[in-house]
Amino acid sequence: PDLVTMDIVMPEMDGVEALRAIRTETQDAKVVMISAIDQRAKLNECIQLGAVDFIVKPFDKNRLLAFFEGYNSPTPTA
Repeated sequence: PDLVTMDIVMPEMDGVEALRAIRTETQDAKVVMISAIDQRAKLNECIQLGAVDFIVKPFDKNRLLAFFEGYNSPTPTA
């Protein structure tokens, strides 16, 4: 996958475990974590594991759309 979004809290495994599993398969996927503000320690752990960013809940729909538009923007070439 090019871009993965997932919450820290999930029913089968948490987001940290899922991120570790993704990283065993690929280093190329951009992973964006979504979580509540009181889970900053877990978010920091995810960043250390290779998540490219995080979104804190609750979030505004327009901010979320703008966030993802940034990932769809073409990367400038030198």
